Amino acid sequence: MKEAAHNSERWKIIAAVAIILMALVLIPSARFDWFNLFAAAATLYLASRIGRAWSISGSSGLGGSLWSVVGRSVVIIVMILTSCEFLLRTASLHRALVYESHGDLLFTPAPDQEYIEKISLSRSHTDQYGLRSGVSPAGRRVILCLGDSITYGYGVDDNDTYPMGLQLALDQQQPGKYAVLNGGVNAYPIWLMHQKFFYLWNRGIRPSLVIIGYSMNEPWLGRLRTADATTKAQFKRRVKLKNYVRRLALYNLVVENWARDYYDRIKGRLVPGTHSLSLKPGDGDDGYERELDAFITDLRDRHVTVALVLFCSFDGHTRTYDAEGPFQKRFAAFAEKHDIPLFRSADALREGLPPSSDLSGYFIDNCHMNPRGTDKFGRELALFLETRNLLEQRNVTTATP
Repeated sequence: MKEAAHNSERWKIIAAVAIILMALVLIPSARFDWFNLFAAAATLYLASRIGRAWSISGSSGLGGSLWSVVGRSVVIIVMILTSCEFLLRTASLHRALVYESHGDLLFTPAPDQEYIEKISLSRSHTDQYGLRSGVSPAGRRVILCLGDSITYGYGVDDNDTYPMGLQLALDQQQPGKYAVLNGGVNAYPIWLMHQKFFYLWNRGIRPSLVIIGYSMNEPWLGRLRTADATTKAQFKRRVKLKNYVRRLALYNLVVENWARDYYDRIKGRLVPGTHSLSLKPGDGDDGYERELDAFITDLRDRHVTVALVLFCSFDGHTRTYDAEGPFQKRFAAFAEKHDIPLFRSADALREGLPPSSDLSGYFIDNCHMNPRGTDKFGRELALFLETRNLLEQRNVTTATP
């Protein structure tokens, strides 16, 4: 009887381990993530078996050496956390947005992903080009929106980004004529937007209009443009490491979501353009303008129409949302100098409101718009593009960089 019970227990342990391994490596897509519930139960079962073995070995005087109290306690705690990890995976929280590298394009969202958008915790997707999901460009005139997390739509659903708001507004005017592609990527400075354009162009995306969004990240990742090969390679390795870390549901929930308030306090000091930073030595050179000029030249050489969008951000001194940060001013001055249409988000959000109206109701933090803000911004941008005749057809060449 004891041998039969022992064999039964052994097969239960083997089954539990098999279920855990299957959950870790064999779940093909988010719609099967419910299977992680069995892995959570299997992990708790193994933890209980270890606890029982601990009690038996301890009562037999065997618990003080290899199977020490501390060692087994650590194992049980790890297994309980692992069980929590599997429970969170039933809600697909381990499916965070992951990135890949392509030459000078140091990081870009990998294509064909199912993932959970942090903060909103909603299901999101990237298409075959690694763009946040929208309509197919086939048979439509392509409008490509490039930018950082503001363009990407940090913290909002796929359908609540400003490019999607622009798509909906244009579809109301001329259904089926335009495809607005969301090429925004978290943390992108101008030079990475430039590389992202080449990446998409080489994959057959031929926009008639490119909308370049102001980036809040210039003095941070903007400096990598002139970095040596070793530094860029090191950055790529960090991107890969972050991809592995963000495959943990516990990390995504605790660090990316629950710790958001702490992150926002740090970001107030780390994110340029939010008026909490002053220009540092080297920020005053003309490298920023040179990169913008090179980008615009490459677009015009391909007969692509260009428009710039200047996003406002929270001014810690005046306690209002405006575009008076040092790089925001340089962005606006560049547009004026080169006669490039410039659309200001502050003007769009204040449309129909008194000039001194508080804009905080349109934002989730210092610079990212909420669904109410992206919807209004998209509608006003569509009107701007129409009145400035920026939606007209252009002859796009097949040139390559």
